[in-house]
Amino acid sequence: MLCRPFFADQMGNARYVDHVWRTGVTIDGELQRGKVEAAISTLMGAGEPGAGMRRRALELKNSAAASIGEAGSSSVNVDMLVSLIQSM
Repeated sequence: MLCRPFFADQMGNARYVDHVWRTGVTIDGELQRGKVEAAISTLMGAGEPGAGMRRRALELKNSAAASIGEAGSSSVNVDMLVSLIQSM
């Protein structure tokens, strides 16, 4: 993911994508053709940085899909919430 934070919570979101999840690149400062080209080359390149980002993005996708499955954590938590509300 190519991030260009501009306002409000975008700075925090870009930091998560770039430094925590490591699934993207942030472009800071003035938006210039060379910076965009370098960021896209990093993301789409066959080297380790781009391949690693794509691999981590796929892992996050699979984790999110598993959490909403029938036995996933999200489904279990919603079922527990519904049971709690019904018992009131």
